[in-house]
Amino acid sequence: MPASSGTLREHLSVFYRHRRKMAVFFLGTMILVTLGIILCPRTYESQAMLHVLIGRENVSIDPTAATSPTITMMESRENEINTVKDLLQSRTVLDEVVSELGAQNILNPEQYSDTDKTGNTGGFSLIGAIYDLMLAVNLADPIGENERAALQLANDVKVRSEPESNVIQVAFRSETPEFSQRLGEVFLAAYSEQHSRAHRTQGSQGFFIEQSHERAAALASAEQKLRDLKNKFGIVTIGARQLTLSKQLEQVETDLLSTASAIAGSKAKIQALRQSLAEIPERLVTEETTESSQAADTMRNTLYDLQIREQELSAKHTDQHPLVMAIRHQAAEAKRLLNEEEKRRVQPTSSLNPANQQQKLALFAELALISGLEARYTSVKEQREELLSDLEKLNQQEIEVAELEREVSLLRNEYMTYMHNTELARINLALEAQSISNVNVVQPPTFVEKPVSPRKSLIMVLGFLIAVSGAIGLALLCENLQADVIRSPADMETVFGAPVMESIPSVQLRNAGVSAK
Repeated sequence: MPASSGTLREHLSVFYRHRRKMAVFFLGTMILVTLGIILCPRTYESQAMLHVLIGRENVSIDPTAATSPTITMMESRENEINTVKDLLQSRTVLDEVVSELGAQNILNPEQYSDTDKTGNTGGFSLIGAIYDLMLAVNLADPIGENERAALQLANDVKVRSEPESNVIQVAFRSETPEFSQRLGEVFLAAYSEQHSRAHRTQGSQGFFIEQSHERAAALASAEQKLRDLKNKFGIVTIGARQLTLSKQLEQVETDLLSTASAIAGSKAKIQALRQSLAEIPERLVTEETTESSQAADTMRNTLYDLQIREQELSAKHTDQHPLVMAIRHQAAEAKRLLNEEEKRRVQPTSSLNPANQQQKLALFAELALISGLEARYTSVKEQREELLSDLEKLNQQEIEVAELEREVSLLRNEYMTYMHNTELARINLALEAQSISNVNVVQPPTFVEKPVSPRKSLIMVLGFLIAVSGAIGLALLCENLQADVIRSPADMETVFGAPVMESIPSVQLRNAGVSAK
């Protein structure tokens, strides 16, 4: 413990011995920091906020994009935010701001006045003086005031945005709050104009109007050709004509089949009627009449006489008697002759067979029917051939009409596309004329009288830390520079290599010296 106390005491004695140097360094540093804060020029900041909406720039397609068969997909919101930030930091916007405010006002904002914005102001500028000095010793390249003002403006304007946010924060820094606010107003106005130009397609409306007129003339010519062709073919629409021909052809095919079937049935019926007529007699006997005959009467009387004579002879003689046999022979011959004569006297009466007549009438009717059917079959077949020929012609006409209809449809689509794009171009120009975009200024440039630089509290804390650490370092440096001075028993042992038997405090030595005198 005593050794530790001695070591701590020795360390503290170092700072005690150099306390004056430390105090001077500390006070000097704090004075310099204070003077720096007092003399440092103030920097004021004006902030503005832009809200990037889903507007026409990112939901609509450039009118000229529709003339291509393919278009690029819409950009993401992150790309849209980055695009706005890039436009805010573009050199074109900076040059327009420099042209509006004047290079002298940007390089020397303290000379700026709302009543004099021409840029023809004089006065002393620290930055300008430093630049002139560096230019004199060839440490800087000679550039014009506008270029220096644009570079200065690029450093004074800060653009930032938070992730997953549609709000962009823009900070404008200057040496006066008035100029910071004015700088923000001019800057946002210049950006708004640049934003409109960036999303504008130059000459698109005139181009689309001219193309619309050309397509309208071509469309009218094609429609007239199509109309003349349909009038020539005598059709309204190919589809309707094809439907009509198809129905007619279907009816004709059905009629042709039914007629062919009827002809086959009629032929079979005619054959059956002819076979039936061959079996049915043409005439029928209806009655028989008997006529008077003198010869027959004489033969009949003779036959009666012979029969009486035969009976008389049979009564007298036997059957084998020659007289009986002779008389019988005469009677049989007379009877035969009488029968023949009787047949000649009978006259039959006949008439047409009704069944035969009916079959003939049916046959004649069927023959007439088959003649009509065959004529009808020939006519229907010819009609079918005509329909097929018309259908073949219609198919050929369909090709010509379809080509013209495709041309008309293509020209109509092109015309409507150009008209739509013309309207889009007109709307874009109207929106640009009204300064309407998807970027809204939700917070105009603010007027803040409190400077953002220098940060006095932070500088004072840093100055204090530097003063303290510098004072400590100065004490340690001075101690190291006096390393050959013996100040403690430990130094004695180190120098002489022998143990110290007794140490007398410096206070006792000083008292002893006074007594000796």
